[in-house]
Amino acid sequence: MDSMINYSDYIGLKYECRGRGPKYDCYGLCVKVYEEIDKIILPNHLEVNYENRWYNEGKNCILDTIKNNWDYVDKPFKLHDLIILYNGTITYPNHVALWLGKNKILHIYETTTSIIDNYSDYWESKFYCAIRWKNGKNSI
Repeated sequence: MDSMINYSDYIGLKYECRGRGPKYDCYGLCVKVYEEIDKIILPNHLEVNYENRWYNEGKNCILDTIKNNWDYVDKPFKLHDLIILYNGTITYPNHVALWLGKNKILHIYETTTSIIDNYSDYWESKFYCAIRWKNGKNSI
């Protein structure tokens, strides 16, 4: 984790599906960090209708939506790369976390407030891919 960045303002935020503030979903939390820390305005994707029907029809709201502005990346991940994950028993990627370095991620999901978590064991086993914003700074 970059010791120069204080993430305390991003811990303990409340969850809300499609939340972009003052409550957040997993992507909304990433949007907030990118804007406030990286000074990058990400698309908010609130126009995307997140429905199970999408997935049942072979579409993926995360990957279909991000493909134009992001590059797929491999380890080593860089500060604020997005880690796309499977959360729970879902069979499609449905969660995103923000890479902080030193095996730490910042994320939020329905049953938690936003937290810094270890990227090991459970979360590493749920890895789908990692992506990096094409149009901005992203280095550790």
